[in-house]
Amino acid sequence: MLPVLLGAIGMLLGLMVDAHARPLGLLASLCSQADRNLWSMVQLHWELLPWMHAGMWVGGLAAIPLLCAIRPTFRRQYCVRLAKNVACSACMTVGMSAGVLLSEYLASQSGARSPAAMLGGMFGGMVWGMVASVALYWLYFRVRPMIEREAA
Repeated sequence: MLPVLLGAIGMLLGLMVDAHARPLGLLASLCSQADRNLWSMVQLHWELLPWMHAGMWVGGLAAIPLLCAIRPTFRRQYCVRLAKNVACSACMTVGMSAGVLLSEYLASQSGARSPAAMLGGMFGGMVWGMVASVALYWLYFRVRPMIEREAA
């Protein structure tokens, strides 16, 4: 929970810096004119919102040393936690771009394009990115015993 909280705080702080350089209305307009594929949207987000992404990644990864200081048993799983947080941040990054694509599609159908809709799409995509990351993590631990049994 702490990595998600710190990642969200870092993302919001970074978004404030990015929005100071480019108003949210301009960002929403640029997103609406972008190519309608996931990779181009990820690239556009990294280009237009670098501090938002950096804040999300730094916040999520900063939770690891903090948790090590709070919980001594956490140190044993340091590498696993690091890999899990990197995977989660990557899924959230892709999820945010996918959320904007979906938001733009829905806005084009309804004519309700706005910066708030863009931010809502990004936030929703980020949440679903986290869900996908956790689902993959759980799936790994469900499948791993079966793979180990077959290898033995």
